[in-house]
Amino acid sequence: MDRWKEVTEARKIILNFHQQYKKFKNDGIRKIPHRLLGPIGELYVLSKLKEEIPDIKDSIIYKGGSSSYDIIIKTKKREFKIEVKTSALKNAKDDGIGIDDKTHYYWGWPLQKITKTVKKRGKKKKYDFIICVGVNENYSNPVFYIFNYDCANGFKPVKMSRYGKVKKLMIFKNLESLNTAKNWKDNGEKLMTLRENEINKNKKKYQDWKTIKDELKKGRII
Repeated sequence: MDRWKEVTEARKIILNFHQQYKKFKNDGIRKIPHRLLGPIGELYVLSKLKEEIPDIKDSIIYKGGSSSYDIIIKTKKREFKIEVKTSALKNAKDDGIGIDDKTHYYWGWPLQKITKTVKKRGKKKKYDFIICVGVNENYSNPVFYIFNYDCANGFKPVKMSRYGKVKKLMIFKNLESLNTAKNWKDNGEKLMTLRENEINKNKKKYQDWKTIKDELKKGRII
C-alpha cells in the first residue's frame, strides 16, 4: 500500500475507534481515546504537509512516540525536526485547570514544563517547528498553528495547579471567550499571557505554512 494511503487509513481507523468508544459510559474506559489524540494529530500534520508542500512528500520521516520530536523533513543541507501537540476542544471546568467555567471553549497545549532539569540544561533546541493541532470532540476538522523554535520558546511560563510551571498556549473559539479568559486566575496568578492574547487576535498569522516553506527553501528542498 502507498505510504500516504496508509496515513489516511490509519487516521480513519483511529476516528472510527474513537466513535465506537464514545458509546460506552463506563468511566474506566471512557478516557482511553484521549491517548489517541497524539497519533491523530501527527497523522493530520503528515497529510497537511503533503498537501501544502507536495515537493517534500519523499523527504518526510515519521518518528511518532519513538523520539522527542515527531516528524523529520530531510533537506540537502540539514534535517528539520517537527514537534506536534494536539488538543481537543474543551472548557475550563472539564479540563481541570481550577476554573469553574463550562461556557467558553478553547484548545490548550502544554508546550514545555519548566523543571529543575530543564533549568539546569538550559535552552537545548529539541525541534525546529512546533505545530499545535486543534480538533473537535470527534477528533475531526483539524486546525493548525505553526511556530518556529524561537517563537515557541519565547512563551512566558505560568504556574498552574495541573502542570506546575509551564509554557503553554490556549486558543479560544472567539474573542468573547478570550476576553472572559483574561480574568481567569490559578492560585492567584493570571493564566493568559500577553503572547497568547496576541496570537488569539491574529490567528491567521500563525496558521500560515509559509513559516515552514521559507525555512525549507533555505535548505534547498523546494
